[in-house]
Amino acid sequence: MIKYPLGKFTLEGLSGKIAFLSGGIGITPIRSIIKYAVDKQLGLDMVLVYSNRSGKDVVFKEDFDQMQAKYPKLRVLHVLCEPAPNFKCTVGLINAQVVKNEVPDYLERKFFLCGPPLMVEAMDKMLMEEHNILKENIITENFVGY
Repeated sequence: MIKYPLGKFTLEGLSGKIAFLSGGIGITPIRSIIKYAVDKQLGLDMVLVYSNRSGKDVVFKEDFDQMQAKYPKLRVLHVLCEPAPNFKCTVGLINAQVVKNEVPDYLERKFFLCGPPLMVEAMDKMLMEEHNILKENIITENFVGY
């Protein structure tokens, strides 16, 4: 028996402003969501904060660069643990200050979190405890097995 994808990690029923926080290969489902919104010109205001260890670990960079050029309501910020020459990024980890600086209207957004389970758990806790984001405004997906 074949089943179609199930879950709540979709844009179904959403409008307005969305923020995506992702780490590593957890970007895969987020890239699909953003590409759908861009291709369909849904009018969503989207911010992606994408964390990786180094510049060489970033996947889909060219895709996101092209989507930003095509869709002005998409902004992509890279956060790297290690500085990379000729790579525009914030150095460190996604934390409360990064969210405050890069997503100043965070209280107006739905948040999609995807990455390794411990990262997703930490970001979920940070958003609720340090930014007072309501649980119903946070959609999570653990990306395991890598």
